[in-house]
Amino acid sequence: MFANTGQREFDYPSGDDNVYTSYTGEGGVRVGSLPRRLLFAAYFQSMKVLLSSDITNDSRAMYFRNILVRARKALPFVVFDSDPYLVIDDEGRLRWILDGYTRTDRYPYAQRLSNGINYMRNSVKVVIDAYDGTVTTYLADAADPVVSTLAKLFPGIFHPLDEMPADLRAHLRYPETLFHVQSDMYATYHMDEPVTFYHREDQWQKPVLSQQGSTQDPFLRHIVMRLPGEKDPEFIFMVPFTPKGKDNLASWMVARNDGEHYGKLVVYRLPKQSLVYGPAQIVNRINPATEISRQISLWD
Repeated sequence: MFANTGQREFDYPSGDDNVYTSYTGEGGVRVGSLPRRLLFAAYFQSMKVLLSSDITNDSRAMYFRNILVRARKALPFVVFDSDPYLVIDDEGRLRWILDGYTRTDRYPYAQRLSNGINYMRNSVKVVIDAYDGTVTTYLADAADPVVSTLAKLFPGIFHPLDEMPADLRAHLRYPETLFHVQSDMYATYHMDEPVTFYHREDQWQKPVLSQQGSTQDPFLRHIVMRLPGEKDPEFIFMVPFTPKGKDNLASWMVARNDGEHYGKLVVYRLPKQSLVYGPAQIVNRINPATEISRQISLWD
C-alpha cells in the first residue's frame, strides 16, 4: 500500500458528497529516488510502482501493517498474545496494546505445556500507534530475569512501565493467553495436600458445552461486576471451575484489571456440602424455556 499519492483517499460520506483526506503521518518509508522505486517494484513485484503517475517521491510505502506481524518484526525474541486490543488516548489517537511474553522450556522442576514451554511471564507491553505505526515497548515485569537480560542485550528498546502515559495505563488488561495457562494449571495445583494431590481427589475442570460450534472455554470472559467484599464494580477476567466429571460449580477465579489491583488473581471457593448450579446446568435450565427457545431459534 502507498499513502500520500496523487489518488485522493476517501474519508467519510457527508450528505450527498464524500470527504477526502491525505495521509500526513510519518509511517512507512518514503519512496524518494528512482533506485528506491526499483527496490519497491522488486519487493512488491509490481511495475505499477515505476509506471504509476500517482506515486510521487513524497509518497510513502506502507508494509507490515498487520499489528501482530509488525510487533514480531520489531521484537522477534518475544511471543505475543493473539488478542491485541484498540484503545483511545486522551488526545483522541487510536493505539493498539499487545501483551508480550518471555518463555523457555528449560526451567527446572516445572510442569510443561503441550508445546514444551514450562516458564512464561507477561514481561512486555507494546503500544503501536494506529496512524503512523510507531512501536513503543515497555518493561512490565522488571523481576523477570529473561527480559532483564534482553534489556541489557538491546539497550534503549524497553522503557520502564512508569513512563507509559496514565491514559494508556488505565486501559491495561490482564493478558488472555497467560490467564488461560494459569487457570488450566490451577485446576490441578490448587490441591496442596500431598495425598489429595496424588489421588487427584479434588481435580477441577473448566465447564464445557456439548453444543456444536461452542468455543474453547466458552465461560471464560471479561465482565464488569462488584466482587464480594468490594465497594465498587470493576473490570475483571473470570473463569468458573467445576469438579472433574461433574457440572456443579466448585469455584471461580478472577484476574483483576483496575488500578492498584491490576494483575491480582483471586479464587472464590464454594462449600462442598452445598449444591450450586454450574454454567452448563444453568444453560440447560434456560434452553427449555419457551420464550427464550423461540428467540434463540429466530436468531439462529
